[in-house]
Amino acid sequence: MKLNWKNDEELKKLAEKIEARSPYKKIENPNKKWMTVAQMGKMLGLKKTDRYWLIHKNYFRTETLMGKMRVDVESFEKWYANQVKYHKIGGEAPGKELKEHSLSARDIEEILECGSWTAYEIMNKFKDDIIIVDYWKRLPAEVFWKWYEGQTRYRTNGCKQCYSVCPQKCINISVKPVEIDQKHCLHCGRCAEACPKQVIKKVG
Repeated sequence: MKLNWKNDEELKKLAEKIEARSPYKKIENPNKKWMTVAQMGKMLGLKKTDRYWLIHKNYFRTETLMGKMRVDVESFEKWYANQVKYHKIGGEAPGKELKEHSLSARDIEEILECGSWTAYEIMNKFKDDIIIVDYWKRLPAEVFWKWYEGQTRYRTNGCKQCYSVCPQKCINISVKPVEIDQKHCLHCGRCAEACPKQVIKKVG
């Protein structure tokens, strides 16, 4: 029997349905270096036009391999960790690295338990230090905490002693529980020693 497919897209959809029902699904290699544009788009929930629009922004590295465009996984993940506009469907939240080193107005609101007007007023004190990410203003975390330690008007319920003693300023205290950037941590143990509640433990 001869099958007459209208287009490749129709055949692709059928193949996806068969694969979804199959007990022999293809297992993705967690250490793969490249992915297709379609895989990238599916990961972010983007349609075909939006996928290539993102590609042409040159946010991450791409190459043509065997006649087809491929996305470099490492550079893609680096870009994903430093932006907040695009979200992986069912995956980790974006902006992990970005949030470790900079604060949005909403982050400042939560830290100081203040209103949005106050948060923007504080950010406007440091116009020369402001960075723009996906059209949103962000303040470097180091700038914010240096200002915080030098004033007494605004206080937060958190003690923040770990951040104060950290020589690398690699502790993200805008999230709960706090997160330590292991790439920049010196493992000096100062944060563990300074923590009054002993919730930070020195390893090794």
